[in-house]
Amino acid sequence: AYNGTTLILDICQLLRASQFSSLTIDYLAFAICTLESHLILLNIKFLEYRAKLYVELAHVYEEIGANDAALKTIDLALTKVK
Repeated sequence: AYNGTTLILDICQLLRASQFSSLTIDYLAFAICTLESHLILLNIKFLEYRAKLYVELAHVYEEIGANDAALKTIDLALTKVK
């Protein structure tokens, strides 16, 4: 699961740099759900990476003008971290 999500993140970052941000939302959300569905990947070791996914998704929402969704994403990330 972890290796797959790293590939998803890399591809989504390339798409975002190429002005195709809106195409990445579903994939980033899937990567987050995948990571959080595996108990081992909820370890503190993967916290920075999980936060990186949430921040990337929030940036995408901001770029497409969905500021409320970006705020919800960050709020969700904060509740998951606590």
